[in-house]
Amino acid sequence: MIRRLVFILALMVSASGLAADTIVGMLNAGRIDDAIKALFAQVNSNPQNAEAYGQLCRAYYFLEDYDNAISNCERAINLDPKVSRYHLWLGRALGDKAEHSGPFAGLSLAKKVVVQFEQAVQIAPNDVQARTDLAEFYGSAPSMVGGNEEKAKRIADETVKLDPVAAANMRAQFALSQKDYTTAEREARAAIDLSKGSARSILELARIYGKQKHWKEMESTIQQALASPKKRPEDVFFAGELLVGNGRNLTGAIEILRSYVTGTTEEQAPVFRAYYLIGRACEKTGDKASAAKAYRSALELASNYRRAQEGLRHVNG
Repeated sequence: MIRRLVFILALMVSASGLAADTIVGMLNAGRIDDAIKALFAQVNSNPQNAEAYGQLCRAYYFLEDYDNAISNCERAINLDPKVSRYHLWLGRALGDKAEHSGPFAGLSLAKKVVVQFEQAVQIAPNDVQARTDLAEFYGSAPSMVGGNEEKAKRIADETVKLDPVAAANMRAQFALSQKDYTTAEREARAAIDLSKGSARSILELARIYGKQKHWKEMESTIQQALASPKKRPEDVFFAGELLVGNGRNLTGAIEILRSYVTGTTEEQAPVFRAYYLIGRACEKTGDKASAAKAYRSALELASNYRRAQEGLRHVNG
């Protein structure tokens, strides 16, 4: 439900400008185990530290440990309910848990998602991240849990003044959820033009091609994104993730992801997930030794990352 390609953390800065032993430095470097340990030390010494609970929420979210993500976001909100990003990340955690739950539990959770996204926007009406997630929910969720096409369109229209690129991408995502590929492509190209060729917007177009199984166009568009002068480190990660997720050009995906883990890395593109994707791609190409090495690298940073654990068991099995 929730597009990982639009997830940009508030107050994000690159890892290269941070000391490696700070919490943000650990998170940007993908050192989730170290970050969680340090954050627990903070909340143990100060149980009123809302920001530490918020960071724990994000750490567990990226580990796909949604129960712990939810509980820590709830603690952060209880301590400081007026921080928009706590509600935003709680909504994301609830949404992803809903995707992995049964139909009845999923419906119940989905109803809670929209409440959190709405609260995030109410607290910070100019926060484009929160507006993007709320618009995506309205545009893709069934009406019984709060989906509303008119509200999705209205948010996109209102966002034009704040961020025309984000507004165009909202419209593209809404059209994609309706399988209106012509409109989705048109809006994605508009976002590319408005952003003056940002890699993030180009990757959105590549994702639309992938949904249609237009592999040649998807791969060439990914290369265009990687060549963009307006490319952030996480765009490299997302390019590799898009290839691996669609099972295309796995050798190229491995090279892309390896370039990411050896360069500047960022929290919203977790290094341990990059290693997991490398392992998955290596496994698909039949290189089990390299796959095992990549899975172990992921687990060195995030020992409880279930996907990497399962991958390592599989190649060793």
